[in-house]
Amino acid sequence: MIKKHISIMWCVIVFILLVSCAYLFNYNTKNNESFYETSITSIMSIMSAIFISYYLVQLKNDERRNRDNIDRIISKVQSLISNTELIDASTKNAQAKSLLLQKSLANKLEYIKMNCSHEIKPDLEYICSEFEHLRELYGGHIHDNEYLIKSVDDFKKYIINIDDKCDSLHIKLYK
Repeated sequence: MIKKHISIMWCVIVFILLVSCAYLFNYNTKNNESFYETSITSIMSIMSAIFISYYLVQLKNDERRNRDNIDRIISKVQSLISNTELIDASTKNAQAKSLLLQKSLANKLEYIKMNCSHEIKPDLEYICSEFEHLRELYGGHIHDNEYLIKSVDDFKKYIINIDDKCDSLHIKLYK
C-alpha cells in the first residue's frame, strides 16, 4: 500500500518535471513568444498548486480507504453474528468452534475500535456491550445444553441488536 503511494508520487513528480522541461524547451525555441512568456513565480505557483491538490486528494483517499476497510470488517461481523454455529454447544467440537468464532468476532470488534472515528464510537460501544453479554451467557452455561436451548430467545435478542447496530454503522460511516 505504501509502495503504491510512493510510486504514484514519483509518477506525479516525473510528470511535472517532464512538463516543466517541455515548457522550458518550448520557451527557448522562440516560437510564439507571447504565448509562452511567463514569470518564474507563475510557474512556481502552478507547481505548488499541483502538489497541494495532489496531497489533499491523497489524504481524502486514505480516509476513504480506512472507512472502506472498517465497512468491510463490519460486514464480516454481521456475517459472523448471523452464523448459527456462534452459539452451538451440542458437541465438544461445536463448543470449540463456537468459542473460536466468538474470539474472531471479538478481535474484529477490537480492530474497528482502534481505527474508527468518534462519530461511531457510541454505536460500537453498544455492539461490544451486547456481544459481551452474549459471551457471558454462552460461557457461563457452555456445559448446560438444556439451559442454552432455553436461552435461544436471549441469544436472538443480542444477535438482532448487534446486527441492527451494524446496519446503523454502515450508514454512519459515510455521512
